[in-house]
Amino acid sequence: MFVRDRERFAREFPEWQVRVIEPMMPFRYVLSGGVSLLLLLFVLNVPIFVAFLTIADPIIRGVYLRGNFTEAAAALSSSVLAAYGFGLLAIVLIRAAVASFLAQGDTKTPMYVSLSAVAVNVAMKIALYEKLGISGLAFATAVGAWINFGLLVALAMARDWMSPDAELGRWLAVIAVSALLMAMILHLAGPIIHEASARFGVGQNETELAILALSGLFAYLAPLFVLVRGLHLSLRPKQ
Repeated sequence: MFVRDRERFAREFPEWQVRVIEPMMPFRYVLSGGVSLLLLLFVLNVPIFVAFLTIADPIIRGVYLRGNFTEAAAALSSSVLAAYGFGLLAIVLIRAAVASFLAQGDTKTPMYVSLSAVAVNVAMKIALYEKLGISGLAFATAVGAWINFGLLVALAMARDWMSPDAELGRWLAVIAVSALLMAMILHLAGPIIHEASARFGVGQNETELAILALSGLFAYLAPLFVLVRGLHLSLRPKQ
């Protein structure tokens, strides 16, 4: 972080001299603001988001389908996981968006936004429960999370407390392409992997989940790495 800010330090404190520079550990570097926290959370959680939406059933079967956990329970649980998964990114990113307000000493706006999102969440739960059951409750929670995050971003941008730039646009495009490729691979390879893993007998569900997870992760990380290197993108925030 000091290397990043050294010119600013010399400009603002010309009478001070640097005698010792102690390298920081990478995790401490992240915590100190060495990378964009919002972008880092987005990059790390997108593959989980895609997995929850595309392979919710194999995830539930691979993790829970044994003993008293029946096929019917697995089917119901997978629909709930997919519904909750729709709101995963919003839930993860809300805290990062709230930071824009806390940095300005504004603690009331995030509270009002949260209460508004909760009101929509409860209203949707009442409206959807009869038709969709427990999946409707999960979907309402996901929608409430997106409303919360969306309002926070919109208000922060309106107050000029959050300023997306062209670099962020390129990052979002790269992540979107990688996520779409991952979703396509999981969708197309899913039936093939399911049939192939059936030959294992015992451990079929676990094998299917492991292959899908590795395939999806590679399908996301490979294009992400190539595009990031090709476009010279960086997780470090612009100064």
